[in-house]
Amino acid sequence: MRVQEPDFPKGGSLTLLDLEVLEPNLVKVQGVWIRHGRGVIITDSRISFLDPERREPVSITGEGVTSLLKWSGPISAALFAI
Repeated sequence: MRVQEPDFPKGGSLTLLDLEVLEPNLVKVQGVWIRHGRGVIITDSRISFLDPERREPVSITGEGVTSLLKWSGPISAALFAI
């Protein structure tokens, strides 16, 4: 993760889960989901998919509230199928 964000985690503190309701039906999510060496990390700037066989995560960046990951269901590992 630090290959793409050298100061990760910012301030030396790791957010495990943070949910912020921005408006009805729009939630900002940050957090870390790890299972069997694979994982997903969502920060202010990107969503990153980690795989132990890769040197760095595969990441997607967006441009604010117009960039959406549409999901209907629980916020859990099921969201990312890990």
